[in-house]
Amino acid sequence: MMRDNMSDSNETVDAEQPGCLPRQNWRELLSKYRQPIGLAVMLLLFSLALIACRHMLVEMDWYALHDSLFAVPLPALGGALLAAIVGYVILMGYELSASRYANVDLPTRTLILGGFTSFAIGNAVGLSMLSGGSVRYRLYSRYGVGAIEIARMTVFASLSLGCALPPLAALATLSNLSGASLALKLPVDVLAVVATAVLLGSVLLAIFVYRRRLPEQDIPHNILVRLGRRTLRLPDLKLTLIQLVITALDVAAAAMVLYLLLP
Repeated sequence: MMRDNMSDSNETVDAEQPGCLPRQNWRELLSKYRQPIGLAVMLLLFSLALIACRHMLVEMDWYALHDSLFAVPLPALGGALLAAIVGYVILMGYELSASRYANVDLPTRTLILGGFTSFAIGNAVGLSMLSGGSVRYRLYSRYGVGAIEIARMTVFASLSLGCALPPLAALATLSNLSGASLALKLPVDVLAVVATAVLLGSVLLAIFVYRRRLPEQDIPHNILVRLGRRTLRLPDLKLTLIQLVITALDVAAAAMVLYLLLP
């Protein structure tokens, strides 16, 4: 009987092992060839970006571009170029803030290179989360940064501008209602109500996040918030305020470029 039981258990183990082997083999293969797979994905995304650039360049009128550039006064063109350089320097703040949010410890030189490359390709090609994420993965994975941390950095850097613009635009509108009314061709009262509603909504959202925070906060530069059955990981107050300042400087530099190049 004992032999029969032992044989039955051995048969059970042998029957279970073949089903587990394929899954283990896949995991081993993914772990072994992680770098080549990442490189292949990066090359694929870069090829798609080149195809997109080609389609954009085909539709461009180079003679019209030449005439437009020479129609801009030289001081204005130089000022716009300087403002663009300043804007790209400010963009490095997004990368530094994103590394804090994701708790990624990398040399500042590496973060600056990754931020400049990802933003340059993302702004030129579009799909900044996809193209910028592939660039970050190629640069940061060699330093042992995981895909989840890189994804957090990419999401933070991509969504920071969109999340910070509404309150900044509301403050700018309230600071000069007459100018905003003239530019947008909307009544002053309407703009005042909309801007005030945006600021009030931002304050209420901040209060909601503060009240829903978890008792234990063990991640630096982050605040954990309970939303139903899910836990959201958001930047803390200090990092949020820093990012608001960075976004304001970024928008100011971009606006300066546009203002200097307008006829």
